[in-house]
Amino acid sequence: MARNHPYRRYVTTLAANEERQVGATGQYLFCLSATGSFGVRLDDGPVSILYAGTGFQLAAGESFGNFSVRDLSGAGNTVELAVGYGDFRDARLTVTGALDLSKASEINGFTDTVVAPGALGSFAGGATRRRRWIQNLSTTGTVHVGGAGGSVPAANFGLRLGPGQTMAIDTTGTINVFNPGSVAVTIAEIRTVD
Repeated sequence: MARNHPYRRYVTTLAANEERQVGATGQYLFCLSATGSFGVRLDDGPVSILYAGTGFQLAAGESFGNFSVRDLSGAGNTVELAVGYGDFRDARLTVTGALDLSKASEINGFTDTVVAPGALGSFAGGATRRRRWIQNLSTTGTVHVGGAGGSVPAANFGLRLGPGQTMAIDTTGTINVFNPGSVAVTIAEIRTVD
């Protein structure tokens, strides 16, 4: 672990659903380890859920006067925290080998679909599809956009896409469009693929 300033280490064991106040001040509070889910309350603020490797870093010049730790697992918990002033970085994660953060893609495919009044139109999914844009080419009709399964759009369900509007969707799944209107609507799709 890399650290720029000394920190204090607090280890506390909580009974199921117990909340314990700690009279410690600091600019940051980070979780080094925990045996179950837990929350932290800075001063008298709301409880925020933390996990190992996560925490709070307040702005320069700000600090908290105390904090409390609350078990959320319902089964008891041992929590190890780092508290201090300045800066803290948990550098236990290391990556070996190449890490490719870029992924090449190309525009591949244009589709126009006419969706009849009261009907559902679909744009098929595909494993290599990444980002897809759909545009309502109608000058008057609004459509409802959704996916498949439990998110299929209907008369009163789905994201609304008004005349001339465009929507970007990152999905490999099917995109469904429902036309609640009384006239046919043309929807265009363009997509990028890996």
